[in-house]
Amino acid sequence: MSKPVAIPALDETTLAELTRRFNSTTNAETRLRYQMVLLALPPFSG
Repeated sequence: MSKPVAIPALDETTLAELTRRFNSTTNAETRLRYQMVLLALPPFSG
């Protein structure tokens, strides 16, 4: 089995931009990709 992808914590500006893009996109595939990145960040990646 491959190792899970670990994404380091993002600075506030980058996290805010990622969250803004996640909330504003109307494309389901793009939204899913943003969500995967958000869920891979601490504290969700537990």
